Amino acid sequence: MTKKELFEHVLAGGETPRVPRAVWQHFPSADYNAEAFVRATVEFYARHDLDLVKIGPRSSFCIRDYGARDEFEGDYLGRPRYLNQVVQSPDDWRKLRPLDPAQGWLAHTAGCVREICARTSADRPRILTIFSPATQAKNLAGAARFTEHWRTHPAELRAGLETLTESTVAFLRSLRDVPLDGVFFAIQECGLRDLEPDYLAMCGDLDRAILTAGDYWLNVLHLHDKVVGFDGYARYPVSVLHWDEGEAGMSLAQARQHFSGIVSGGGDWPADGWSDPAALKRAARNVVERTGAERLMVSAGCVIPWQTPAEHVDAFCAFDR
Repeated sequence: MTKKELFEHVLAGGETPRVPRAVWQHFPSADYNAEAFVRATVEFYARHDLDLVKIGPRSSFCIRDYGARDEFEGDYLGRPRYLNQVVQSPDDWRKLRPLDPAQGWLAHTAGCVREICARTSADRPRILTIFSPATQAKNLAGAARFTEHWRTHPAELRAGLETLTESTVAFLRSLRDVPLDGVFFAIQECGLRDLEPDYLAMCGDLDRAILTAGDYWLNVLHLHDKVVGFDGYARYPVSVLHWDEGEAGMSLAQARQHFSGIVSGGGDWPADGWSDPAALKRAARNVVERTGAERLMVSAGCVIPWQTPAEHVDAFCAFDR
């Protein structure tokens, strides 16, 4: 059974020889350079027996052509720090224009995606990280200004979100000839409270437009940090829901009662990434024991520390061996 067939059988409710497993990491020392990023990604998935390939460009790839600038400063997860805020006033949201996917950083990233797919096997699903329009907007304005504009100028913010959605859909449509199986759609604002309109009312239709921009069968929805209104996200057009149980306040077993696809996350990965490999193997086993193997993909709750030793990733992958 290929890795692709494994996911197909799990989604169909059939019997499988094992539970799918997947983890991913950033490559902060490589992801500013196309060839270095491609090589790091391909080598990571060639080295580890993971069941899918997640192509994870830096979070700024979709907004650098608006003038956003970021820099890696040593974050243990490999995340960059944004150096500027492109959006300063509510009127700036209406000044955004759709980006041309054949130009700039979108074209740079598309080239990386094509090369990674060319260097990896179609027997293992390939999914591409896409950041939600709300996450893109937060990175353009900064978190405080983003939530302020949501509260005080929702119409202007919505106009900007629509433009970001149009750019993202155009980018994905430019990749229709690439054998991607889905997108890894990351929402970092699903825990925002006391906003009017709420997240799903403001962004739900835009998120769905992106998730249906291609002929995808293995979309993964990543809910980052806290989650408000879980049932609404369970109705998104995705095959896998992924989140950190401890942060979100919803267990995998609970969520499976509200979602017909695969639930994923739950692996307790230490912040420093340097724990005993045997402990990582026990953590993965624990996820299966307390959740059950049905419609489950074992994974960490988020991206793993970028300096995690390869042997520790191997231990996690081999938790049932």
